[in-house]
Amino acid sequence: MWKIKVKIIRRWKQYTAANGETIEMIVIDGKGHKIQATIKNSLTGLFRDQLGEGDTRILINFGLFHSAGMYRTTNHPYRIAFIPNTKVRKCEIPLPYELDGFSPVKFGDILDGTLDDNYLVDVLGQLVNVTQLEDIPVNGKDTKKITLELRDELDQSLSVVLWGAFAEHINNNIQAAPETIVVCAVQFGKIKVWKNNRSLSNAYNCSAVVLNPELTGVEEFKSREDFFVHTPRRTICEVKWSREIAKCIVMATIFSIDGDMGWYYWSCSVCAKKVTHILLEGGDDDEATEFLPLTFQCTKCNIDNPVLVPRFKLHLRVTDHTGDTTFMLWDNLTQQIIGQTSTQLAPPEHNEIQEEDLIPVVVTNVIGKTFLFKICIDKEHIVYKHNTYKVMKIITDADMISEFSVLDSPHGTIDTVGCIGGGGSFVSSPSEGTLLLTDVDGPSGSSISPDSTQAKRKVSTPKASIDTDEQTSTSKKICHVKVKLEKIEKTKEVKE
Repeated sequence: MWKIKVKIIRRWKQYTAANGETIEMIVIDGKGHKIQATIKNSLTGLFRDQLGEGDTRILINFGLFHSAGMYRTTNHPYRIAFIPNTKVRKCEIPLPYELDGFSPVKFGDILDGTLDDNYLVDVLGQLVNVTQLEDIPVNGKDTKKITLELRDELDQSLSVVLWGAFAEHINNNIQAAPETIVVCAVQFGKIKVWKNNRSLSNAYNCSAVVLNPELTGVEEFKSREDFFVHTPRRTICEVKWSREIAKCIVMATIFSIDGDMGWYYWSCSVCAKKVTHILLEGGDDDEATEFLPLTFQCTKCNIDNPVLVPRFKLHLRVTDHTGDTTFMLWDNLTQQIIGQTSTQLAPPEHNEIQEEDLIPVVVTNVIGKTFLFKICIDKEHIVYKHNTYKVMKIITDADMISEFSVLDSPHGTIDTVGCIGGGGSFVSSPSEGTLLLTDVDGPSGSSISPDSTQAKRKVSTPKASIDTDEQTSTSKKICHVKVKLEKIEKTKEVKE
């Protein structure tokens, strides 16, 4: 007698002239093995209400038969057949939510015929093109049809043809999709071959087609598309010389943490905004205030003494082979690279003044690590020359960083990255892994040498009369006019 604990990842009704209406399911066990199960027409009423998509169940006493045909949902050699004596039991501990059985294949393996088209496959790609919804006569009846063009991370394209309710559903969802990057996942799609051209189609009611789904690998795919396709890459030198508001990707190494700026702040638990310290009466006497309790106010919620929650705010000094600058990380991104929450690390006392030496080791351990940072160049960087950039996203995956470095380097190698001192409370000490700046010509034509000091790297620009509108424009470059001193002196003599 068989007994297995499984999660139902797909369930649908299927009608055939020979067997009538049956209930078909694809189930997965805790090890990720998938198998199809069938409930024949005479038993559907017995089990229909006990088995829902996403449920975890224990199946006891069932039959097995060989899996065959042109629409095999799994690579398992057998299928489960429910019998009148089959028992279904609920589970107190369900299988993980993330266990969805989604296993996308490479577009290239579909297009070159590597995959057996008798097996249904999963694919994941960015939606780059879609046709109009149209009516096609099929067996004397008009059927809705729509064709999608998906692109994978290798820039290969695959056509996905959807029919019937699938076509209408996706057409409605595409029009309502708010995101610029729309990811389409097809689960249990049928490989179609027509005149040696391969595409994908829905397999009757078995397939699942979802836009921007919460499936395994989707967020990684969207991050890869964002970092490798849709956002331009910049070096630190290019970021600092940029004259337009933009988002960009920078690969940089953390060489210190600016402890003067603190590493966390106290926030309101409701709105997450930083709270303000209120001086109590008699607070002018510094010695007296040392013994008075601290009072905080949330100016957004307009309440005194809100429930306080510590949140990360890190100022990282970063460098690449062209220069150095400061990146600022908020709470969620800091947790991503540290692996712990601010609540775990912040002291219980609600002190505003933070000692530099008390920055936790788990925080300073990020020094020396290289990540991909998506940053935003704003107006204050262009007009007011602010040199701290807010980080919007971070990629910490070593494979993606390595791939980025190969694509970014003209010779396919990772350039050495210099650790420039200054400004930070924690600076990685020189070692055999110490790296220096390479010669780089800045936009002004100045040359940066490995021996240059911090002061020497600052490129001075000639003083000239520049129109205010021109100077603050984000679309025009500032033109520096060189005026010879001889001409100025002669002009003064004429006026006198």
